Amino acid sequence: PAIYSILQDVWDTWHKQSSIHLIAIGSVVGLMKKVFQDAKEPLYGRLTREIDLSPLPIDAIYQIATDLGFQSPTDILTLYGIFGGMPRYYEIMESMGLGGSAIPHILHRALFTPFAPFRNEMRDIILSEFGNTAHTYLAILEAIATGKTRRSEIAGPVGLPATSLSKYLRELSDLFDLIEREVPITEQSWKTKKSRYKIRDPFITFWMRFIYRQLSIYESGNFPYFLNRLNTSVSEFMGFAFENITRELLIQLNHQNAAPFYFHRIGRWWDRQSEIDLVALNPETRQTLFVECKWTSNPVGIDVLQTLKHRAQKLPTSDAFYLITSKSGFTDPLKNLRDPHLYLWDPNDIATLIYKQKKGHMP
Repeated sequence: PAIYSILQDVWDTWHKQSSIHLIAIGSVVGLMKKVFQDAKEPLYGRLTREIDLSPLPIDAIYQIATDLGFQSPTDILTLYGIFGGMPRYYEIMESMGLGGSAIPHILHRALFTPFAPFRNEMRDIILSEFGNTAHTYLAILEAIATGKTRRSEIAGPVGLPATSLSKYLRELSDLFDLIEREVPITEQSWKTKKSRYKIRDPFITFWMRFIYRQLSIYESGNFPYFLNRLNTSVSEFMGFAFENITRELLIQLNHQNAAPFYFHRIGRWWDRQSEIDLVALNPETRQTLFVECKWTSNPVGIDVLQTLKHRAQKLPTSDAFYLITSKSGFTDPLKNLRDPHLYLWDPNDIATLIYKQKKGHMP
């Protein structure tokens, strides 16, 4: 649009003689990057400072959720797992009187009624980013959201050769900030081809996974189809989201020197036979934290720890620590192990860590 050329002319002519601070704010990430970072655009090179407003962290959302009347740590973790750290979603919940409500009721009111406030949320966001070229990008996002995270797995449902995906994956990552590339924590990202992709925003992931793949049913207003599957869908999704929550919390603790040890890197690990949800490394001290995250209806037992230790043998370390996070707690035999290198977190422990944790200690 001509406005960018007009702004360029005005800025170049007057900004050194003026005390005006011109602040450009936008929520369409791709457009903002194009306007100010594309060398072909009039305002390229005029940006003096860039502030990327990230979603609020888990401790901030925990406080917001508590203020809204949510009391159950499990419910608050589920809220954060689905809606992430975008304040607008919680503001809308408050305006609808949904504070303290059960999670299925919130999703019902927010997504599965004819005038639900989030009904067109993802469609509007995606169309504002991609416009008329949305089809291929949406197909990639749907593939990733439904567990097809390797390039070869994404290619099939998208209908493109794996070698032709690079442009779209790069734009989704670098231009739109919608996805990120992961490699096993022990690999160098620039060297390895062992990569997977994940969607950054949890609500986009939820929407793509459970609504977009059945979009014709959703747009027809057949909401009972989704409501009948809601509890199963939420539980399935939280199995994935709980890992991200655990990772974020560990990073926060690490910044406060409150993790079992100070680690340099954290991420997933996998090979052809097995995988570990999270591994945190300190190459200097050769200390390693191995993490398993379980969002299940039953307490976690010793068998989960034994499996984690077996998988951990593939990563040599001098000093191994183990963390298991569980929605439903732990069996007595596991809790009674009294291993100083073993940490067990349930939702109540996580609440304690967020609000009351003391530096240098973990429950």
